[in-house]
Amino acid sequence: MNMPKHVPAFFYASLYLGAIIFMVCTFLGYQIPIYSYRWMPDFGAQFEGRMSQEFLRKSGYVVDSRYGYDGQFYAQLAIDPLILNPETAVAFDNFEYRARRPFFAMTAYLAGAGRPRAVLQAYSVQNLFYWLILAGVLLYWLPPTSWQNTFRYVAILYSIGLVASVQKALLDGPALTLIAIGVLLAELRKPWLSAVVLGVAGLGKETSIFAASLFGLPKMSEPKQVFLLVLKLGIVVLPLALWMFYVSFIDSASRSYSLGSRNNFDWPLLGWWKAIQALQTRIGAGQPLVESLITTVFLIALPVQIIALLWMRQISNLWWRVGATFAAFSFIIGYATWEGVYGSAARICMPVTVAFNLLAPRTRRWLVILILGNTLSLLGLHAVIVSGPPPELLAQPFPHGISTGYRVDWKSGWHQMEWDQRNYWHWSSGVSTLDISPTNSNLSHAVLRFKTRSIKPMEVQISTQDGPLMKFQSNASLSNEIEVVVPLARGANSVYFHSNTLSSELSGDERPLSFMLMNPTLRTK
Repeated sequence: MNMPKHVPAFFYASLYLGAIIFMVCTFLGYQIPIYSYRWMPDFGAQFEGRMSQEFLRKSGYVVDSRYGYDGQFYAQLAIDPLILNPETAVAFDNFEYRARRPFFAMTAYLAGAGRPRAVLQAYSVQNLFYWLILAGVLLYWLPPTSWQNTFRYVAILYSIGLVASVQKALLDGPALTLIAIGVLLAELRKPWLSAVVLGVAGLGKETSIFAASLFGLPKMSEPKQVFLLVLKLGIVVLPLALWMFYVSFIDSASRSYSLGSRNNFDWPLLGWWKAIQALQTRIGAGQPLVESLITTVFLIALPVQIIALLWMRQISNLWWRVGATFAAFSFIIGYATWEGVYGSAARICMPVTVAFNLLAPRTRRWLVILILGNTLSLLGLHAVIVSGPPPELLAQPFPHGISTGYRVDWKSGWHQMEWDQRNYWHWSSGVSTLDISPTNSNLSHAVLRFKTRSIKPMEVQISTQDGPLMKFQSNASLSNEIEVVVPLARGANSVYFHSNTLSSELSGDERPLSFMLMNPTLRTK
């Protein structure tokens, strides 16, 4: 797999640079009008009703799906990383599990200067910055000098676990970056600084403290070595222990002392075996071929990396110690981490992926194993190519924080939606209709919120077929947020907007304009 020695170094360097530029350009393509990157944590309509009022009103979040994903909870923690607002504590699906991972929420809070909209933006994009730092750190072990290094370098950066962390604004990628920095510092004979970095990594994701295995075991006949190891381990564990002590005093109705889902852990290999059985069931039920192939590759390639790394048995190597610890941990992770088209096990085992690529022997005999294990990176490359903003976010008529419990149609009297990087709005010609249709028969009311301004001072009345709901005054200045509760029946519920002043034309705009609705949102009561 090594190319002739006459191949110039800049050729390999250009491949490195190309891989980095491709990821950056792809990420830049995730930015969309109105929401920018704030859609990336994948907020679910199911948990929208538990969000704090501050997050609902100020963050500029957007619901992507029905259930969402893990990033939605850490994004909310970023708005209030010290959990000082009681509403934050009940916003999580599992308080203990989410609240013990504050560090990357804190970095987002600082980057956004505490402003909710900027904090959410910072949280959504920080994965890319950690990815770039990791790309730089890996150059220490994999400089651009050969095809072997190039293949392994790109395989790590495009492993499906790391790509998923970037695309869904998760904690795993940033945590891996800190682990890599910790290993690098230890190799540079700075063990105390390494312990500090690993302690910070544990504050970002608690399983990162497993990386303390890089310090190895001392000779028991050497009391000083034992004492120094205990001291290093204490530095690694202390930040997380102090934080969990702090969290224990926070009152939360959703408090749970589990390590997460009860399916997160199981008897050795049973979680993986259940995922194999589930795959067979889905294939029998007609699962799409592409999804079946992706899951098959995932369930084969990750175990190949795990088993191959343990087989290498390079106890003196720091990365082997770290990777082997996570490899051993993978034996007891449960079905919840293996399920899906590809499971979170790929993210949990990212230190295994790094160690596997750094340590796999550079022989023909190992070439097949190296390629087979790194088919995980084919999945990552596939995800980079095919994934992007949900199409409905680019076209849905009533965006931004709308629960999937409603369908909204802009009917007569509205002009096409307009937007800039921070706001979106619809101009009304003066008499307009909005239809709200509940998709859940249990929803009897909706809360409509918006800001408004108008060409000239006027009064606007909102009503339904049953009568008026409210009136508000509008003028050339942007109003404070207006809220109106709309009663709902089954089917389409028409909401009428009527101004008492004739519409006008702006200079250079021939449309009849009266008043606008800016940043409208719709929520359950």
